[in-house]
Amino acid sequence: QTGCGERLCRACSETLLAQPDPRCPICSESLNRKMIFRDMFAERETLSLDVNCENREIGCTWRGCLKDWEDHMHRCGFQQMKCSNGCGKVVSKANFERHAAEECANRRQMCQYCSTLVPAAAMETHYGQCQKYPVQCTLCNSASIARDQMEYHRREVCPEYVVKCQFSEHGCSGEFARREQQRHMDQYTQHHISLLEQAVNKRDKRVQNLEKIVDDLATQFTQLKNTVTTATAGVAAGVAAGPAAGKPRDDGYQYAGGAGAPHSFPTGPNTRQGGGDSETRDLATRTASKVHDVNLAVDKVAMEVKTISRTQAVQDVQMADLSLRVDIVDVKSTNGVLVWKIGDISRRRREALSGRTPSLYSAPFYTSPAGYKMCARIYLDGDGMGKGACVSVFFVMM
Repeated sequence: QTGCGERLCRACSETLLAQPDPRCPICSESLNRKMIFRDMFAERETLSLDVNCENREIGCTWRGCLKDWEDHMHRCGFQQMKCSNGCGKVVSKANFERHAAEECANRRQMCQYCSTLVPAAAMETHYGQCQKYPVQCTLCNSASIARDQMEYHRREVCPEYVVKCQFSEHGCSGEFARREQQRHMDQYTQHHISLLEQAVNKRDKRVQNLEKIVDDLATQFTQLKNTVTTATAGVAAGVAAGPAAGKPRDDGYQYAGGAGAPHSFPTGPNTRQGGGDSETRDLATRTASKVHDVNLAVDKVAMEVKTISRTQAVQDVQMADLSLRVDIVDVKSTNGVLVWKIGDISRRRREALSGRTPSLYSAPFYTSPAGYKMCARIYLDGDGMGKGACVSVFFVMM
């Protein structure tokens, strides 16, 4: 209220006082800040007026005193708020949490396959790159295979993936879908046995060649050893010679050997100590070089022997598997009776004693055409308490 009795709102009064010559807009009386005071009566009357919510047009039905309006606006469910996720949408306060959790395109969602947090709008794009997302194999049409497991599925599991015969390294040229592998193995068992026998023969020839090399190296080593021994004995004889050894002669030479030895060489500060020592050093150098060459050859042979040993173990397993396949084809009992003929028993017993093949499996047999499937397992050197004392036989339910 002004000093002249007029009433002004705070905004208008502040505007007037900011002018060079403030005057009352009603009576034009001069004004200053000391002449304007707060009108408590007018304020109380104003705050008691009934007003509507400013969100009435969008559905809010609240109506109350002006003094309660500000509190209502803080609680009004129709108050408009901008999404805090940055999607740019303005939603009502009542729907803000639902929008942020369920509708916002920028809300963070967890991928159900890899558990990575991804914006909802980018989830489909993420599925196109997610390594755990299930995809379909283009060969066998199997679904629900994780993207990062597809290569393993094709290489190790897929029945339509083209694979080579496991005897390809021995010469079998078969290539077929994995589902045909068993049929191929059954159909070409004899062919595989023939290829494996050829590989074994080549291995045996290689072993014979290596044995010859080892014998030659042993001979060379013996010769080198004798040479070193002879050279060492010669040096020792020169050192142990009579008193004339190393004694200067009248002509400026000294003896290299014993008294009256024919070897002599000039003496002096720039002269090497004797031809005999020089020859010994040359012989030692040549001998050391040959020993080094022999050691390299021995190391090479040892590596080849290790390689052959590994190859032999693999071939033994393959041969045993092929033998079992032949047994299965030739013998199929469906009456509960097994007749098991074990060939080459001496060799098999030696392999059992050495630990290379401790046990053998028989071909499967059945208690009846639709009965239980079993096989026998035999330890030619015994097993458990009977190891080394007797033969152990077990029945295996399959």
